[in-house]
Amino acid sequence: MTTGENFLYCKVNMISFLSDRQLTIIQNPRKFSVKSSNDSIIETTFGAILSELGKQSPEHTFYNSMKSANLPIDKRMLANFIIQDFPWPIGVELRRLFSGDRIKKDKQRVEQILIVAERTAQFISFCLLAQYWNEQRKNAFKFSTDFQAQIGGLRRPSFGVYVGVFRAIYHQFKEQKITPFLEIEEKKGEKILSLYNDFVEKRNDVQHQKGNSSCEELEEMLIVLLQEVAFLVKYKLVTIKEIKVFSPRFKPVSFKHTISLLNSQHEDFNAIEQNFDFYFDSHSVLLLKGGNFQGSHLNLSPFIIDTGTILEHQQVSGIKNGIYMLNEIRSNKNIYTFTNAPEQVSFKDVEGFEEMEAQMEELKSLLFSN
Repeated sequence: MTTGENFLYCKVNMISFLSDRQLTIIQNPRKFSVKSSNDSIIETTFGAILSELGKQSPEHTFYNSMKSANLPIDKRMLANFIIQDFPWPIGVELRRLFSGDRIKKDKQRVEQILIVAERTAQFISFCLLAQYWNEQRKNAFKFSTDFQAQIGGLRRPSFGVYVGVFRAIYHQFKEQKITPFLEIEEKKGEKILSLYNDFVEKRNDVQHQKGNSSCEELEEMLIVLLQEVAFLVKYKLVTIKEIKVFSPRFKPVSFKHTISLLNSQHEDFNAIEQNFDFYFDSHSVLLLKGGNFQGSHLNLSPFIIDTGTILEHQQVSGIKNGIYMLNEIRSNKNIYTFTNAPEQVSFKDVEGFEEMEAQMEELKSLLFSN
């Protein structure tokens, strides 16, 4: 196993594999004695993750070893796997949902459930939008009527806009026979869109204090949604922090990459150094298919930015080292939200962010000049 693979899958090394019978048990929440508001969510989501990652994953070996030793499995341990298996922007919201101050079935918990659902839609829509941009640069094609209808909403996106972008691009890719980077089966894609439509309706009800959306109902909806989007754990989110070129005499050139894995329980992303005979996009957040550096990848910047790659040891007032997601596309500046706290910033005129801002200008030209 390479250093990169060790890094990507460095979780738990134990023995044996999960039997079919054990997998059935963990995927069925009724087999468990539910003790907290999160138990059903954790158990079913962990079961879905096991199915996606396969029997040789650290998750499988951990669970099977605990069962073989007849040891009780702390739900917090399963929750930690879930948090670090999903890409950071989603994992951090799940961490908040699983925290002690979100256990009570109140407005805060309802709001956090809706945030988790919305963040998954935002992440998937950014993946599709990033690929849409790539495809347009390779071979420009006409925007679909549905996508044109969503463009205005991208200036100040909402849950509904993210879902609309997902739907429009997903369907246009299908019509034009473009294979989505995110491998979403047709039936699964339509089911996810249907689930998102239900969530958007619930979000609107909560915002306008209409209807009677109970916490229990939203929990059940989230359980189904997380099972459907569990395929995301097969992808790894990384940051290319730095690239050094080595060109020794009489030897092939190599590129030493400093890489951080953005799948973590906390925002303390470790970095490794990896040599390749090719190079990735520098200072970018990438989504790796299969968690494999040698496989295909999708550049998600400037939709997602790791300021730590640009700021390094530099301190800028109001900007923290960490992961930011695009929140608003304004005519004069772009607004980003810090994933680890409810803080918004603009990187306009901030030293070091000129390239990210230039990319956003190109994107805006594509979206709003068509």
